[in-house]
Amino acid sequence: MLDFPVDGAARWLLYALLVLWAGLLAGGLLLGKPDAERRNRLPRPVRMALSVTLLAAALVWWQAGTAGTPLVLFGLWIAAGMAFGLLGDLFMAGLIVPKPRNVIFGILAFGGGHIFYILAFWQAAGVLGLDSGQVWLWSLVIALAAAVLLWLLLIREPGRGPVLNYGTLGYSLLLTAMGGAATALALQDAAFIPLAVGGLLFIVSDLILGSELMRRTHFPAIGDVIWTTYTVGQMLIVYSSAAALAALIP
Repeated sequence: MLDFPVDGAARWLLYALLVLWAGLLAGGLLLGKPDAERRNRLPRPVRMALSVTLLAAALVWWQAGTAGTPLVLFGLWIAAGMAFGLLGDLFMAGLIVPKPRNVIFGILAFGGGHIFYILAFWQAAGVLGLDSGQVWLWSLVIALAAAVLLWLLLIREPGRGPVLNYGTLGYSLLLTAMGGAATALALQDAAFIPLAVGGLLFIVSDLILGSELMRRTHFPAIGDVIWTTYTVGQMLIVYSSAAALAALIP
């Protein structure tokens, strides 16, 4: 994954953005002070900067990596997915829409991002020949079944009303479909295992967040756990362009 098949300055820019992302995450966790609720050590500006850094990396992968190759749409959809992820972050942070409406807007933005990621993974499957119908079918069936079970166990809360309950169920199905699509690629090419891990971490992050929002689940540093799993998952998705481009090389 760290062998980037990109030429020139763009290659070093991708390394620099990865180092910046890692520095922001490690520095925020080590140097940040717990907030009054003991939910976060990562300051909000650092959290937003993490996603901005990954969006910049996604744009570089698209323009300097996949542009001019059969994977150009893969790069575009990954960048679009990361852009919607950043938009969701801004909504959830209450920087665009005030609480409590920020949650539904955040869900919609992240849902849009997952659709773009699924499109990217399917496009890569077609280009790289990783389109086994059986693998894709069972990956998605198992992922969707897991989504319903986990929603029932960890998120569903009738007292929160039908809109939020069915909204979180729909989002859970879309999220795990994204993870299932990433897994389908990994099952056919081991180079995409980091991508599948990224999808899994994204699922873990949103399960914890959903449980916090719906069931008021709380433990010390829950926000940092949510953000660490989320941003590492996003990083693995964005930098999966390295595996996709390497697979094009004979």
